[in-house]
Formats: sequence, structure tokens, C-alpha cells
Amino acid sequence: MNTHSTAAGLSLATNLIPDGDNLKIVSKFVSTEAKTSIQAHIPKSRSYLKIVDVPYPVTKEVTSSLTAALELSVGLAAQPRVMCNSRHSDTTTVWFNIWDSQSGSLLKKLVNQYITICNSRCVIRLAKA
Repeated sequence: MNTHSTAAGLSLATNLIPDGDNLKIVSKFVSTEAKTSIQAHIPKSRSYLKIVDVPYPVTKEVTSSLTAALELSVGLAAQPRVMCNSRHSDTTTVWFNIWDSQSGSLLKKLVNQYITICNSRCVIRLAKA
């Protein structure tokens, strides 16, 4: 096991992926030694997604309920962004970023899933960073 100092704190290299119990042990040990509260976590990556064919106009109520639903289920890395598809279009695209594992396991589960927004069936697609 190796420990390195980083700009964000300490990095602990292990030969296995720690589970929740392992992270609690590390957090408790380091917190005791440092005499301050420390939270251990596994590094995460951002995944970029979009919801296509969302009905226009997108009201503040739609945006806030969508944000709440996404935050509750996947953990947003930033606020969703809404972009009208064209000047004369009646649909928009909602772009959003999520915290994901480095392998992108959550992204793989979400891509091509359908959700209903304002009685319209919308699909989640992969977005390019």
C-alpha cells in the first residue's frame, strides 16, 4: 500500500477496490490521526449524457423536477443544461453530467433508457464531452 500527497489531500493506492466497510475504516483511522473529520472515497469520473426530444418550452418546474429525479437516482456532477434544437423546433435537448465509476458502469445502464417528460417519451443518449 502506497500513500501520496495530492492537491486535494492524500491518495492511498491499494491492490483491491475497497468496499464501504474498508472506506469507513480508513476514514476513522485517518480522522483519528489527523484530529479532524476525513472522508475516504473511491475516485470517480464524469460521464456525459443527453435527453433528446424533450418537449419545448421547458418550464422551471420541469427543470427542477428533472434535476431532483436525476440527483436522487444518479448523482449529478453539474446542473442540467437545456438547448432548443432549432429556432422552429418544438423539442429541446437536455444535457447532463453524472458522477460515475471509472469504467462507466452507470453510463452503460442509462444509455438508451426511456423517460417520460410532460407526457412525451424521451430517450437518454451518450453525449460527447
